[in-house]
Amino acid sequence: MNKRKEQGKSQERPKDLSDMQLLRISEVAAILSVGRSSVYRLIQHEGLPTISLGSRGEYRVARTSLRRWMIEREAASHQK
Repeated sequence: MNKRKEQGKSQERPKDLSDMQLLRISEVAAILSVGRSSVYRLIQHEGLPTISLGSRGEYRVARTSLRRWMIEREAASHQK
């Protein structure tokens, strides 16, 4: 049994890195129709998953992670 199943996670992962498109903060902002500062707040306070690149700490968001995060948020909003 692999570790992902042992931990109870059912997250879909790309088969290889070529399936993982990384988005800039400005691209995420455009997709969500919000400003860049709102995206940073979503990262810090709402759990939007990121990948930190380089020594300057530039953020990228995997398109697959953004999609999954949006689906989870939508499901959570329907449970309230």
